[in-house]
Amino acid sequence: MLIDILVDEQTDGNYHAYMLNWPEMAAIAPNPDDAVVAVQQAVRREIQRGRLRQVPVYADQVMIREAVNQTEANGRKNHHPRPGVFANDPTYDDFLERVAEYRRSLDEQERD
Repeated sequence: MLIDILVDEQTDGNYHAYMLNWPEMAAIAPNPDDAVVAVQQAVRREIQRGRLRQVPVYADQVMIREAVNQTEANGRKNHHPRPGVFANDPTYDDFLERVAEYRRSLDEQERD
């Protein structure tokens, strides 16, 4: 899950970090990195408590399924069809692989 966190420097020298779409999920710390980490930890707690859940949202399930079927028929599997501006982008598959690698590295960091 990726979240948008805004960090503001306060007049007292501390940093206030909060989620843009959930401003109550916030933290104050002496430096911006610690403030962001505190917000990340708060989000993890909410996920563990079951209050925050990740769910896919599709505008049209039939349209998505048809696009995935077409993608698989063309020999590309295990990812969503190429959306909009990426429809004819020859670097899109490489981009998806780099995103997957980045997510795996984040998962490994969380386990450590």
